[in-house]
Amino acid sequence: MIFDTAEVRQLCEKHRGEEDFRVPKIVFLARSDSVAGEREYIERLAALVDEEKRIEWVNSLTAPDDGKHLGAWFEIMLFGLLQELGPVEVQPDIEGDSPDFRFSAGTQNVMLEARAVIRSATEKTHDIRTSEILSALRTIRRPFLVRVRGLVIGSGALEKEKFLGTVRDWLDNYPAQPIQFQDSGGNRVVLLADPMPELTQVVTVGPTTRGTVSGEVIRNPLKKKAGQHQNLRKAGHPYVVAILLESWQLTAEEVVEAWFGKQQTVINAETMQVIEQTFDRSGLHFFGSEIHHTSVSGTLVFRKEYAARLRRHTLRAWFVQNPFATVPIPLLSLPIVSSYVVTRRNSTGIWMGWVSAEPS
Repeated sequence: MIFDTAEVRQLCEKHRGEEDFRVPKIVFLARSDSVAGEREYIERLAALVDEEKRIEWVNSLTAPDDGKHLGAWFEIMLFGLLQELGPVEVQPDIEGDSPDFRFSAGTQNVMLEARAVIRSATEKTHDIRTSEILSALRTIRRPFLVRVRGLVIGSGALEKEKFLGTVRDWLDNYPAQPIQFQDSGGNRVVLLADPMPELTQVVTVGPTTRGTVSGEVIRNPLKKKAGQHQNLRKAGHPYVVAILLESWQLTAEEVVEAWFGKQQTVINAETMQVIEQTFDRSGLHFFGSEIHHTSVSGTLVFRKEYAARLRRHTLRAWFVQNPFATVPIPLLSLPIVSSYVVTRRNSTGIWMGWVSAEPS
């Protein structure tokens, strides 16, 4: 049993009593009833691979290091998804290389290399502090819906008791007015309240702010994976890079930016109508007049999504086509939300856009 080893039990004991958002990912996975189905699913999948691969997955999955854990978790869950769609091999020996997976996509056998892109340390701190604030608010036994309209994360820890005292006083005496709380650590929170007589304690909404994002953080992982397994790529096998984006700020749009560059919009100055949208060619595909990474057929972009019915997370996918690929692939058999693909092509150019694969 993966989640009942001495190492996992020791980690769970070490973090007993700590809130879920503070503990290593393996501790949450091992102890939370909300992901009981996920534990069963992982156990079942790990039993299907050879002993060497199983040991590798288990050692990384049960590590207190969240990066190692998430990388193994992604490989296991991706294996499960691919297995549902057809034959899949784990680390096959092909042309002297061993990609993470080989699976069938229509009439093609596709080689797939996986990589998880974890949150930055700054974003992790921000997420922990946000969870701390929301968790504290939900302990207040007052009949209000509290909206978090502004949130600035400081350099120091939240002064929790001061925060709770201030919010209780506000809800008891002047809840119709917005309130701004700030502590000595530089944490600043703006709150609004709506009375909800049917509630017994505070329910929260927000925050909904979104930071500035860029495809830059994705470039190195993509470049590294695109350069692996040179022999099988030279041999003309379809080759797909799969990445899991942990950060809630990153989407498939940033993957498009990483490959093609920043989007530029050309507007008619008289009518103010958009004439065309192009890229500045600062992406990985371009180096001056040269086109790079033509042996990469495309990129699968994944996000975690919780399925309450299954009591586990699932993978939600987007596909970014490489219009310069020597071996193109449609990937029509995969459950994809939408694909960034060539919509028109002629002797002078290539037009690309998002095509939804889900019913409207």
